[in-house]
Amino acid sequence: MGGGIFDSAIKFTIEEYNKFDKLVKENFIENVDYLTPLRLDNKNSYGDYDLIVNDTEKFINFFNSINFIKEIEVIFLFEKKYNLYSKHILNINNHQIDLLKSWNEESMEISRIFYSYCYANIYLRRLLSQVDSNLKLTFLGIICSSNKYVIPENVKNVKIDNNTRVIIDCKYLFDLIDLDYDRFINGFTDEFELLDYLKKSKYYKNIKFKKNSKFKHDYKRLDAFRNIVDKGLVIYEN
Repeated sequence: MGGGIFDSAIKFTIEEYNKFDKLVKENFIENVDYLTPLRLDNKNSYGDYDLIVNDTEKFINFFNSINFIKEIEVIFLFEKKYNLYSKHILNINNHQIDLLKSWNEESMEISRIFYSYCYANIYLRRLLSQVDSNLKLTFLGIICSSNKYVIPENVKNVKIDNNTRVIIDCKYLFDLIDLDYDRFINGFTDEFELLDYLKKSKYYKNIKFKKNSKFKHDYKRLDAFRNIVDKGLVIYEN
């Protein structure tokens, strides 16, 4: 998530990041216990280590067992409606580990999509908004806020209430926004290669950014997004 939860947290070097990655892989099952967001190939340091999980306590208990935890911070998300949260660990080396909870086991993959490639979800959310105003991409999946929207029978979704469903089907998301899902999964060298991919969507030409507080927040915290803005590759309106 970019770090910043703990004031005393320091960045992982690539060596420290790989060492922690090895610890996780030796003690948990990838694609079952956890997923990690996809990352651009040109990163050489990391503000944190992200884990998409369905069972946060499994990881908390393990890290406690090896005296790894210095501090835990819980952040509640969509608290009133969904009662979900993320848990953030400051370890004994002052590195931040984010346990990002998915809706359920089946939705871990779409949560990973949301958190992948630094600035990608800034574009994915805007592309989806061009498809249908009733659809909103979040870390839970695609929130569909109208029962009038017809979700195909073969598309996985979770009913929240009479009006709200959460679509957790990754292939359906990329079909909607007119992009190749497999290409997204295969990875990108840098933010410019990722941007070239996003531009292939027929909805891309309709994307606009306003220089408001949200734009400034993303610009300040995301190096990759700032790089493409500084190159004049983002269209924005004052």
